[in-house]
Amino acid sequence: MKVEGILQNNGIINDHSDSVNTVIVTDKAPETAPAADPKPRKAPSKTKSAIQLKDFKGNKIGFLRVIKALHKDGYFETLDGGRPTEEEVFAAFGIAVNENLDDAPGQLSSNRKDNTPETRADVFDRLKKIYKEYEQDIDDKKKEK
Repeated sequence: MKVEGILQNNGIINDHSDSVNTVIVTDKAPETAPAADPKPRKAPSKTKSAIQLKDFKGNKIGFLRVIKALHKDGYFETLDGGRPTEEEVFAAFGIAVNENLDDAPGQLSSNRKDNTPETRADVFDRLKKIYKEYEQDIDDKKKEK
């Protein structure tokens, strides 16, 4: 059943933000609609993902470095709004790419021995270059119109 908007005359309130529909039926019409959560969240899926990491030398460690940096910068939150642990973030990304990332902190640590900070940050330099090319492509397409 899909109800659009707020129908106060029959006591049904519909909060249809994002893809979640919540319908509250009351005995009488409320004077104001109840406050909605900022962004309703769905529970994460535990099923297999349709994607995986490409089997290419250095891909996994680069992926782990990006996740680590995003976590350190505060990009993620738990369903209740808290800050997830590093292990929770790696586990979630592991599900997304069908890869067990439980050993991610150990892999990052052991990889430090054979590399300099500059070589470890190479993935970020490549991503920056790729993103700049993406932006340039957009600008070029705008100029063509």
